[in-house]
Amino acid sequence: MNEHDTDQAWIDGLAGRGGDAETQKLRERILAREITPAPFVAEVDPRREEDLLARARREGLIPRRSVFASPRLQGFAALAAAASVMLVIGFLIQPAPQPRVETVRSAPSGILRIEAADPHALQHKIAEELQAVGVSAVLYDRLNTYGIDADLPTPVPPEVLEILKRHQIPPPADGALKLEIAEPSRR
Repeated sequence: MNEHDTDQAWIDGLAGRGGDAETQKLRERILAREITPAPFVAEVDPRREEDLLARARREGLIPRRSVFASPRLQGFAALAAAASVMLVIGFLIQPAPQPRVETVRSAPSGILRIEAADPHALQHKIAEELQAVGVSAVLYDRLNTYGIDADLPTPVPPEVLEILKRHQIPPPADGALKLEIAEPSRR
């Protein structure tokens, strides 16, 4: 018998398939042994963990917890530091204020648009009528649209109201007349 056969005979004896007397005695002692299961211990037991941590702290294995060791407090501290850095950078990068060169004013209702067969002639007619009663008007032409910008006196005189009424123009609430006249759109 070679070494492999000897090993196989011993394994067969432990498995209960023959074997010599020594192997059979070993098998009987293994089977006669009582196995008591280990007591059940929860995988995660918070109370047990706290007890172990307290004991380790008492014995000096773990340093005592400080208020600053809290992850929540560390997160707030990091957030506050980041916000402070951003504020400083924001003030350093902020451009110097530029002085205002001009003031732009527009009517709250916007620009009133009218259609007319001869917009250029109507523009000049309305401007002449306004100038006749003392209102200065600025005329402009832009892409076949003729405009009038005029600052009406406050309160608006009846003569000016009559001109606006004649041309079916509602008086502007803030006194800034912005009018654009164009040819009727072809649909």
